[in-house]
Amino acid sequence: MWYNKEKGARFLFRPTDVFDHLWDISPDYIQKNHIRAFFLDVDNTLTAHNSQTVLPQVRQWLDERKKEGVLLILLSNNTPERVAPFAAALGVDFVTGTKPRRDIYEAALKKAGVPREAAAAVGDQFFTDVWGASRARIRCLLTRPLSRDTNRFIRFKRVLEKPLWRLYAKEKTQ
Repeated sequence: MWYNKEKGARFLFRPTDVFDHLWDISPDYIQKNHIRAFFLDVDNTLTAHNSQTVLPQVRQWLDERKKEGVLLILLSNNTPERVAPFAAALGVDFVTGTKPRRDIYEAALKKAGVPREAAAAVGDQFFTDVWGASRARIRCLLTRPLSRDTNRFIRFKRVLEKPLWRLYAKEKTQ
């Protein structure tokens, strides 16, 4: 069950683990947690918001996971027109929809063909990535945003997220 009466609503916004960046998720962590598929947020997790440019560290991490046989699926609130060329350039599949709805995560699970225990969602926002993964009962790995947000709505959400960052940042996975 995604809502825990004893832990309350905080449970919905609690990431499984916290990392500074995607590339800080180590092969040891992946193996120890039996992760076979990653559902990756695009904007501010893999690249700056609305950019098609991937940092070398991100590309290297993605290439290493592919060599290890880990499935990579982009999971985005953005339009297929934005995500499809990005996914094609990275050589990965994608699912678009509305996070934090569960159906986008269920579609990614179906596409990956792995049980939810073998999947991990990676993203930079509490109110979309963490909440959505929690609702779908999927491990959620929270990363810090790659760039400053220019979108007014996202900047507003970042203000609301600050207390959650203070609460969970000290639990950062090393």
